[in-house]
Amino acid sequence: ELSYGAPILQAVLDAVTQRPVPTLDVNGGRVRLHGANLWPLQPPATTTPMTVTLAGKPCIIEPDSATYDVVVCQYPPTLPGISAEFVAQVNGYKSNALPATFLPTLRSISPATQVPTNSTSRITLRATNLWTANEGTNRVLIGGAITPIVPGSLTATSLEVLTPPRAPGSYPVLLYVNQVYAGATLRLVYGPPRLTSVWRKAAGTGALEPALGLVASEQPAAPDDQRTLVIEGEYLWDAVSALSVYLSPGRWNEGGELPEQGRCAVISASATSRVEVVHPALPAGTYNLWLVVQTGLGGQSVSDNSLFVVFGAVPFPPPSPPRPPTPPSPSPPP
Repeated sequence: ELSYGAPILQAVLDAVTQRPVPTLDVNGGRVRLHGANLWPLQPPATTTPMTVTLAGKPCIIEPDSATYDVVVCQYPPTLPGISAEFVAQVNGYKSNALPATFLPTLRSISPATQVPTNSTSRITLRATNLWTANEGTNRVLIGGAITPIVPGSLTATSLEVLTPPRAPGSYPVLLYVNQVYAGATLRLVYGPPRLTSVWRKAAGTGALEPALGLVASEQPAAPDDQRTLVIEGEYLWDAVSALSVYLSPGRWNEGGELPEQGRCAVISASATSRVEVVHPALPAGTYNLWLVVQTGLGGQSVSDNSLFVVFGAVPFPPPSPPRPPTPPSPSPPP
């Protein structure tokens, strides 16, 4: 009897495309194993000359697929993250162990990557190699906090979570399966704040009026002047300590600094739609009002628009003088 040596496994390929497979499906699938000495030249008629296992579990060899250097088999479901190994055995001789990984991958968030700050929102995470046998094996973290998975939503390729209320800002979304990082970090945006209107509280009555004609620094302040502005909008936040409101004479560009002399004192806030501030006395002019929320992650979320308020009696520019009539074109000579 001639011995041709122990079997050798060299590569794991996709059974259809015949391309390398860096990550296998946790639910099982088909692979094409390449190597050498995988099938005896004269296989016995009464026994199975070759077996293939993955992490100790048998793989099903497809009929008539095995040759000297190739075998196609169906591998069983395997827990995510395990660095399992294919092992072939031919006529009692074991091959080397060929590693195979089952890594999860986080792919996308739907239906949107922006959610409200003041209420829960149901989102779907699309992924690969989630483990359906035990929901607790999969963990989702938004901004470092574990977010529970919606019961009954877990499949091998998706799961749903309810986003908790959070301050406006951009937060990382991480996925772990069997304590293995899913290999991609997506971001979920809360807000940013959007301003819709700003009002002044009238002296005495507290009625809301347009934020025009505020007392400027060069004007004497009335004894009953409240200097209170009421700001309305969307994606606001109720943590007063995390809010800042500024009045700036010009446009503000991200990365710059808002003028500290234009900072308003925040006195109350609602996560739904309202913030009340006390404005400083500023020189007469028109100012842009911005709202800034500290995210708690070392960053800040600035309102994606500004509103304008007017200090003092700011005259509107006079209308342009009428243009003189255009003289008629001279008639061409006869």
